[in-house]
Amino acid sequence: MYISSRREQTTILAPVWYLATQASVSSHPDGTIEVDQITGTDDKPKRWRGIGNLVFREVNGHGKLVFKKGPAGELDMVGDDPTFIRQRVPWNTNSYFLRAVIVLVLVIFAATLSLWPVAAIVRRHYQARLNLDQVQRRLRLLVKLVMALDLIFLLSLGGIVAYGIARPTILGDALDPWLRVIQMIGLLGAVGTLLIIYNSYVSWRDAAVGLWMKAYSTGLVLACFAYVWLIWKFNLLQVSLSY
Repeated sequence: MYISSRREQTTILAPVWYLATQASVSSHPDGTIEVDQITGTDDKPKRWRGIGNLVFREVNGHGKLVFKKGPAGELDMVGDDPTFIRQRVPWNTNSYFLRAVIVLVLVIFAATLSLWPVAAIVRRHYQARLNLDQVQRRLRLLVKLVMALDLIFLLSLGGIVAYGIARPTILGDALDPWLRVIQMIGLLGAVGTLLIIYNSYVSWRDAAVGLWMKAYSTGLVLACFAYVWLIWKFNLLQVSLSY
C-alpha cells in the first residue's frame, strides 16, 4: 500500500488519509500492473508495463511510473506529477490493518455493552444471581463505563470527521468546543484502561472465575491497548486542532 507524500500528517484529519486514500498495486497475468487510484478518462485503473530497472510505462499512453528506494530502503512510487510521490506504508499503518483493528475494537466495545442487559435478562429468567461483593460490583460497572466512553469517543470523532469531509465549511473554530469535549471523553477512556487491566488481574487471581471470563477480561485489555495505540498513532488528543 502507498500513500501520498502530500497529506495531512499532524492534524485531526490524518486518520482519513491513512484509511481512505492509500493506493494498492496489483499485477496481471500479462505482466502489467495497475494502481487502483491512478485512473484514465474511463475511470478505470491504468495499466503499466515494465521496461526495466523498476520503470513502468503506461499501456497505450506516455506516462511513467518509477519505483525508487526511500531512506529506509522501501520502494516509493514516483509518477509524472513532480509535486508528490507515493510512499510505501509499513504494515501497522496499512489501511487494511487499521480498518481491521478499528472494527475489532468497536465490535468488542459494542458487544460488551449490548450483551450486558441481555445477560441480566437471562439471569433473571433462570433466577440466577452473580456472587459478587460490593467492590466487584463497582469494578464491573466501571468496566462498562470505560467501554462506553471509548465507544462514544470513536463513534463521535468518526462521525464529525466524516461530516466535516462532506461539508468542509463546518471545519473551523465553531467546531473546536465539540472536539474538545470529545477529546476529554477519549482521554477519560484511555485512562480507564488502567481499570480494565486491574479488572483482568482480579479475574485471573480469583479461582472462582471461569476460564472463559478470564479470557474475556484479557480480550478487553487487548482491545483497550489497541484503542490507546490508535489515539497515540494519530495524535487524536492533540492540543492544536488544525484542519
